[in-house]
Amino acid sequence: VKPDPFIQLNYALAPLSDSGCAPHEIEIRNFSLGGGLTTYDWDFGDPASPAHYISSQDTEIVRHTYGAPGIYTITVHASNSCSDTIDTKTIVVLLSPTPNFQVSNNGVCVGQTIQFTNQSINATSYIWNFGDGTFSTDPNPSHFYNQAGNYTVTLSAILTHPNGTACDISIPRTVTIVDTLPGTFSMSATVGNCTPFNVTLINQSLPSSQTVWDFGDGTTGSGDSVTHTYYTTGTFQIQMTATDPNGCNYDTTKTIVIGGPRGNLVIPTTPFCGVQPVTLNAVVLFTDSIYWDFGDGTYQTTTAPTVMHTYPSAG
Repeated sequence: VKPDPFIQLNYALAPLSDSGCAPHEIEIRNFSLGGGLTTYDWDFGDPASPAHYISSQDTEIVRHTYGAPGIYTITVHASNSCSDTIDTKTIVVLLSPTPNFQVSNNGVCVGQTIQFTNQSINATSYIWNFGDGTFSTDPNPSHFYNQAGNYTVTLSAILTHPNGTACDISIPRTVTIVDTLPGTFSMSATVGNCTPFNVTLINQSLPSSQTVWDFGDGTTGSGDSVTHTYYTTGTFQIQMTATDPNGCNYDTTKTIVIGGPRGNLVIPTTPFCGVQPVTLNAVVLFTDSIYWDFGDGTYQTTTAPTVMHTYPSAG
């Protein structure tokens, strides 16, 4: 029987593994010689992950991640039937900051200011990347965007330790910028009963650098306050687009109904005999008087929709 050889323990930490910022991943490179019958018991000294890593491989890479700051002792226990050896190494894990921030008003328009409120913990400095090619190191910056779109804002919180090591953690958030918001305007009237009809429209989305109107009848206008005349009856959609000095558009549409005198005459269909009054009914809209032509050479003007007329002869 060939005895197990004595263990030649040989392992090393990869560069930068002996210290770092939490969460910190270490890499152990094991080059030990144990004849293939040796067991390696790795204890990372991490209370958050107490399980050992046990392997029988002489040559391998062992990894572990420390989630919390602290000073940890790695212990490796290598053993076989002929030999038993233990070795330790120290790992220093530094505290990292916890980044967090809030956005004051998401979904704003181009040119409008967004306020960012920094809620990070354990940080000594900050770097903001607004996603449009601009940056800031202010703790609580404000920013505006010149174009609509979705932007990824990234806050990097940095904690610089006395030994000069800087630990930084980043957190992204998405902000949405639009180029159009709902606007509003006032109307002197929403219904007109006769043509021509004048309506005055006033932009209430101020300040504006330009305001244009589509009156819905094939004509347009401009200005914060306009008066328009409708010469035909119908239902019209009035659209306003006001642009503020920063380039944001405020759009809104309202309806105006322009009417005129119209209606129908209801005539009895039953024949009448002799000199007998006939009742005539007019079903009308948008009228203040009705002019009757009875077809027998007589006429009458009324404000009521119903009249009675007596025809002097058959016909």
